[in-house]
Amino acid sequence: MKNEAPQFMPVRRDLLVRELSDEVVLYDKETSKAHCLNRTAAAVWKLCDGKSSVAEIARGLEQDLAVPRDEGLVWMALCQLNKSGLLQNEIPPPIKRDVLSRRELVRRMGIAATLALPIATSILVPTPAAAVSPT
Repeated sequence: MKNEAPQFMPVRRDLLVRELSDEVVLYDKETSKAHCLNRTAAAVWKLCDGKSSVAEIARGLEQDLAVPRDEGLVWMALCQLNKSGLLQNEIPPPIKRDVLSRRELVRRMGIAATLALPIATSILVPTPAAAVSPT
């Protein structure tokens, strides 16, 4: 990673949050999209307070989820959160280029760590009027 990577402090968007047993569902009123985050992605999203660096988020993940402290894992989650529109501030392009792929991260962390990989899934939620229409 480059020198500016630790200085990036992500900020999560203010969304409606519903915590389930092993995942978190976020609803964005502006786009009518719902986003389902697994435990790892949800933990990263919650730690995006604008005051924590990527290294501090990695440390928080290690404490909260007992996953190996790995900034690559945090960057992977941040890229997914950014792509889903769940962050207020964009990841700068020079940093985006240095993010490890899922395959590289699994190789580095080991097969057992695949359960810790962040997953963010998004769907478009129909408006009440569209949900009632027969088409």
